[in-house]
Amino acid sequence: MFLLNSQQITEEKDNEGGSLKIGSFNEVRLHHTFYYIALGRDIERQGKTSEWCAEKLGNDVPLRIDPGECVRVCSLESFTLKARVMGILGSTSTLAQKGVALLHGSFIDPLYPPPEGGRQVLTAPLRMALVNHGRFAVDLQWGEEVIAKVSFFDTTDTYPVSLEKPWLKQD
Repeated sequence: MFLLNSQQITEEKDNEGGSLKIGSFNEVRLHHTFYYIALGRDIERQGKTSEWCAEKLGNDVPLRIDPGECVRVCSLESFTLKARVMGILGSTSTLAQKGVALLHGSFIDPLYPPPEGGRQVLTAPLRMALVNHGRFAVDLQWGEEVIAKVSFFDTTDTYPVSLEKPWLKQD
């Protein structure tokens, strides 16, 4: 397994048969060995009776996260990873300095996104949550605010990756 650098990430995403696709890609957010992920427009807030309510952020309206509040968010970018690429996701110090913590799974698995309801999904944003641990509200602008970073790895030296589960015998 090896880390993809910016040139390799660009080649993979631009190649028709490449192992990595990044929708809404922004060249400015690509760095030497990682890509900064921006806040997307779709969010969910917890309602008064604990259910989650979907919202879409407006063009000039930032996401305001009150102290102690947890908001589910999506990345601006959408991703497709083929069998030979995986991603490792991390938070940014910029977000932490604002008192905001990123809640996320650590990996973007090969073959992301997985099928839903028996049909293949071609590309999907990443789903995460943001929690404001500070004493004051924090405003984040969708499409601009960096909320995470991801490093991509080539896994061709690993056993083949498949969504099939041959160890589960079905009679």
